[in-house]
Amino acid sequence: MNMYFRAKLTAAMCTLAGIGALVGGCAGAGPAGAPRFEDTAQARATYEKIVQQIYGTAEQRIAGEERGWLLTQSAISECMTAAGTVYPVTAFIPVNSEESVISPGDSLAFSPTRTTFGVGVGMQRRAAAVGQQTNPVYAKLDSEAKRAAYSGKLQSCQGAATTYEASFAPKSRDALDGLLLKTLATISRRAVPDLPAHYATCMKGAGFEAANLSDLYALVVNAYPPVTYDKPSDVTKEPGWASAVVHESKAADTDTACRADFTTRAFADATADLTEFASTNAAALSANEAAWAQMTGEVAVLRQKAATR
Repeated sequence: MNMYFRAKLTAAMCTLAGIGALVGGCAGAGPAGAPRFEDTAQARATYEKIVQQIYGTAEQRIAGEERGWLLTQSAISECMTAAGTVYPVTAFIPVNSEESVISPGDSLAFSPTRTTFGVGVGMQRRAAAVGQQTNPVYAKLDSEAKRAAYSGKLQSCQGAATTYEASFAPKSRDALDGLLLKTLATISRRAVPDLPAHYATCMKGAGFEAANLSDLYALVVNAYPPVTYDKPSDVTKEPGWASAVVHESKAADTDTACRADFTTRAFADATADLTEFASTNAAALSANEAAWAQMTGEVAVLRQKAATR
C-alpha cells in the first residue's frame, strides 16, 4: 500500500447501514469506563509529531518523489550521452494525492482511518498522465532499426539509475521506521491483543475477507477493472468502475468501524511509550526532519540542471 499521513486520526463510529446488524458490537461505544477519544489527546499529538518527523509532510514526500525521479532520469541521461546519443530528462508528474495518509507498518491499532484508500483516484491520475512524459528524441527516429538501436542503449543505461532508487526519502528514515514499528507492536500486544481476531471477524461479517490492512487494500485494488496505461484515457468509463468506487468507500468505512474503538484503547495506553520513543530518538528524529525539509530546495536545483540536458 502506498502509505501516507493524515493530520488527525478520527474516532469514527459504526454508522454504516447494516454494519451493526452484520457485526454486532464491532463499533459499539465500548464497555463502561472505556477511554474516550479526548483522553488520548497527548498520545495522539506525540504520535503525529513522530510520524511527521520520520515520514515528512505530504509536500515533502512529493518533493522526495520528484527528487528521486530527477536523480534517476539524470543518471540515465548522462549514460546515454556517454553512449553517443541524447536522452532528455522528462518532467516529474505526481500521481499520489497530497491528502494521502501514512500508515506505519499497516498497524491495525495505529493506522489512520480514512474515507478512501486512494486507489481509484490514483488510477485516474496515472491514466491522465500517460503521454505527458514522452521522449521527443525517440519519437523523431524514422526507422525501426534506429528505434531498436536507441532502445538497446537505453536498456543498457538503466543500471545507472540504481544508485538513486532510495533517494526519495532521507537515508535515516528506514532505521527510524523500524524502531517505531517495534514500539507500536509492543503497545498493540499489550493494549489490544484481541484486535487481530476481532478485526478479521468484523470485516468478514461485512463481506470482506481481510485479516489485515494489506489484505483489505488488495481486495480494493482487485475490485477495479483492469486498465492498460498505454495511452491517455478516462478510466471512470471502464465497465465496473462505479461499483469499484462504492466498494472502496465501503471498505474504508468498514475498516473504520472495525478498528476505531481499539485505536482509542491503544492510544490510551501509548503515552509513556511514545514519549520515551520521542525522547530517546530526539536527535535522530530532528536530523531526519531537517533532511526532509531540504528536499524542496534540492528539487529546485535538480530541475535547473535537468533543464540544461
